[in-house]
Amino acid sequence: MLQRLAPLALLLASALCIPAQAGLLDKINGAVDDIKRLSSNLPSMGDSTPAKELNPGEGSGGDSTVLPLGLLQYPKSTLDGRVYNPMERVRMPVSVPRRHPDDGWVSPYSVPMEGKVTMVRFSHRTDDSPLLITKHYEAWLAENGFERLMLCEAPCDAADDGSEWEKMVDPSERLSYGLPDNGTYVVGFKKNSMALFGVGRYAGRFVSVVKVVEGTVIDASPWQQVTANRKPPVGVPQSNGSQTAQSDTLNEEVELVASDDLPSRIAESKGFVMVQLTSFDPACPYCTRANPKIDQLAKRYAGKVATWRATWQPWLSMQDDAYIRAQGITGLPATLTFKNGKLVRRLMGDHPLEKMEKELLLGLK
Repeated sequence: MLQRLAPLALLLASALCIPAQAGLLDKINGAVDDIKRLSSNLPSMGDSTPAKELNPGEGSGGDSTVLPLGLLQYPKSTLDGRVYNPMERVRMPVSVPRRHPDDGWVSPYSVPMEGKVTMVRFSHRTDDSPLLITKHYEAWLAENGFERLMLCEAPCDAADDGSEWEKMVDPSERLSYGLPDNGTYVVGFKKNSMALFGVGRYAGRFVSVVKVVEGTVIDASPWQQVTANRKPPVGVPQSNGSQTAQSDTLNEEVELVASDDLPSRIAESKGFVMVQLTSFDPACPYCTRANPKIDQLAKRYAGKVATWRATWQPWLSMQDDAYIRAQGITGLPATLTFKNGKLVRRLMGDHPLEKMEKELLLGLK
C-alpha cells in the first residue's frame, strides 16, 4: 500500500514546492487531477475487511441479496443484524455445547468447514409462535436439500443442563446481539454446505439466529458419528410406525404404546394417564436419564395414575411422527398427563425427580 501511495506523495510534493510564478494554480489543479486518477485505481478499504455488517432493518421482506440460500424473512420480524465473510474457517456444532474447564462452552462434536459464512439475527413479535418460526426455518432447510439434525429443544432448558451457544455460533461476537437462550437449535448438512438456526427467547422477547457456511466440508466424520442410526437395547420394542407394542418387560407399571395408537387410546382413557414420549437411544442422554425417573413415579402412583410410554429408535425418527407434530413437540423427552382424555399437565425435558413429580402428578384432582 505504501508503494502505491508513493506516486501520490511525489505529486503532492511537486505541487507544494512550486515557486510563485505564473500558472501556479493551473499546475496545482493538474496535480490534484492526477491524484484523483491514481486513487480511483486503488482497492477500496472494504476489500481488506472481509467480515461485513449490515445496518439493522436492511433486507426486510426477504431480500435475496442479504439472506442466504433463498431464506425468506419470517413475517413481521425485524432483521437486527447480518455478518458476511467471503472466506473463513469455522466449526459448525452438531451437538449441544458443554462447559469445558479450560475452553468454556464447546460442542463435543463439530464439523470443520471453510468457505463463505453468513449470519443473521431476527427479533420477533411477542405474540409470535416459536413453533411456527421453527417450522418456517425447517421448511427452508428441506427446500434446500439439507439433512437435518435437531441439536436440542426442551433438553436445553433442563434444570441441570443449561447451555450457551455464542462461542460455537458467533465466537467473535460480530452480530453484537445475544443468541436465543435455552431454545430450539437445528443444524442442516449437505455436500459442501451447512446451516444452523436457533429459535428462543433473549431479554424477554422471541429471537432467532441463522448461520450458513457454503464451501468445503473438511471432515464430515463428526456428523456421521452423531447421526449414525443406533439400535435399541435388546428386548425393547420400537413404537414408531404401525407396530403394536407389547407390555414393557423392564417395568410392569409402564405400558409401551405405539405412537400411532396414542390418539385413540388417550381419547378413550378414563381417569389419570401419564404418557412419556422418549427413546432408549444412547444418542439422547436426556431420554435415558429421564426414563428411570418415570419408572419410579409409575411405581409410586400405581393404582392412581396409569403410565404409558411411546419410544422412537433412533430418537431422531420422532421428527416425522404425526402425533409428535400434532402436540407441537420438537424434542425428547416430553411427558404429558391426561384426565379422561384431556391434557392437564405437560413437562418438557429431563428434570430432578421432585420437579417431575410436582409438575406432572402432585395435586391431581
